[in-house]
Amino acid sequence: MNNISYLIPSYNRPDMLFTTIMSIINNDPCYGEILISDDNSPSVNEIKTLESRLVNHRNIKFFYNKVNLGWSDNRNKLVKLAKSDYVFLLGDDDLLSKNFGSKIHSIIKENPNIKILCGGYEIIDINSNSYYKRSITKDRITNIHNLLGREIFLFSRITMWIMHPFSILFKRELLKEFKYNKEVDIADDVLLLQELMLNDLDVYISSQIFISWRRNINKNLKTYSGLSQHKNSIIQSKLLVYKYLNQTYKNNTNFKKHKKYLSTVFISNSGNSQKHGMIKKKITNFVVRFKLLPVDTFKQTINEIFCRIMYNLKQ
Repeated sequence: MNNISYLIPSYNRPDMLFTTIMSIINNDPCYGEILISDDNSPSVNEIKTLESRLVNHRNIKFFYNKVNLGWSDNRNKLVKLAKSDYVFLLGDDDLLSKNFGSKIHSIIKENPNIKILCGGYEIIDINSNSYYKRSITKDRITNIHNLLGREIFLFSRITMWIMHPFSILFKRELLKEFKYNKEVDIADDVLLLQELMLNDLDVYISSQIFISWRRNINKNLKTYSGLSQHKNSIIQSKLLVYKYLNQTYKNNTNFKKHKKYLSTVFISNSGNSQKHGMIKKKITNFVVRFKLLPVDTFKQTINEIFCRIMYNLKQ
């Protein structure tokens, strides 16, 4: 059996951290190791107390940064320390899904050559009440050369409908060459996946829910705290991602093929609304035929799908 190193970059969430660790122990009894790196948080004493509560569990290791590395370098540190065949990152506000271990090991056994494995996710509140779930309807293997893979590379809204770019199972050997890049701020996970796809690697997308992400949700407003600030950070990070890709991959055949539309999405995020009516039927037929998305989710963001399909029909 291929073991997994579960990596948890953490900052100042000792209570959540404990339940994150226990979710791994309970849902993958065959875990290879659990590595936690506290990024010089003010709650370090509480985290050390937490560590003492876990001494009876095997292969759980805590690391304490003397200075704050930031999330990208903290993630890279954990990847470098990992020893298992595969690595899987969780935030300290995530919970591993029920029976994750048996599901993931089954997929690996049936697809031994897959090096990137993504899955669905659930948004829950701090009391573990479900807010919504996102996942693809059927397991698929994709890459940058087909429609679904291009959507993931472009990080269209479809991406967040079927997977979360942070919690991905990677073959550890991949991350010796490709790393989380702090130059692009909160989009370092998106950029990592894009770089791997530009290098022609396949991505396995599972219909299974991989994680539950705990958010401070205001159910009256049907949103979560910090949403506006988060959206602004995403916009700025997309600009940084495009700048990095344009500089680093300007001679890459795959990047040159998608550069024009990537710049539209990541810089202006605009589409030609005049053409939307012309292709509405094609889009609907596509989504229904391939069962990519739940119908209600499709209706919520149909304008963006129009923009994507217009691009893909030209390819």
